[in-house]
Amino acid sequence: MSVPYLPEARPRHLLGVGTPDQIIEAVKRGIDTFDCVIPTREARHGKAYISTKSQASNNKQYQILNIEKSENKEDFGVLDPNCDCEACTQYTRAYLHHLFKTKEILGIRLLTMHNLRFYLKLMENIRKDILEA
Repeated sequence: MSVPYLPEARPRHLLGVGTPDQIIEAVKRGIDTFDCVIPTREARHGKAYISTKSQASNNKQYQILNIEKSENKEDFGVLDPNCDCEACTQYTRAYLHHLFKTKEILGIRLLTMHNLRFYLKLMENIRKDILEA
């Protein structure tokens, strides 16, 4: 890895790597910022990052939900009960499933907003863990 050869006083940016697990590992290795299409690309394909517990940064606390699967057709629960984004506070999994099945662009928009919020919370938790260490 090239991180040890980079100037310490400068930000270290990593491009194109961006699953939550990859981000956590990269931060541990000294990376400061990221640029990746994963949250938006996954949303376009009906995939949502769902927190499974407290979304701690030291272990895997998420799953990837495919909203297009038939199991979501009649699921009137929220997308992610640990999220405060518009998709999670205003819409059900069944409605999001319907939006994707009918190719309504609102579905992509809502999942994109959700995934970006998931990533923001992930980074907030990483920063908190760094300050507490």
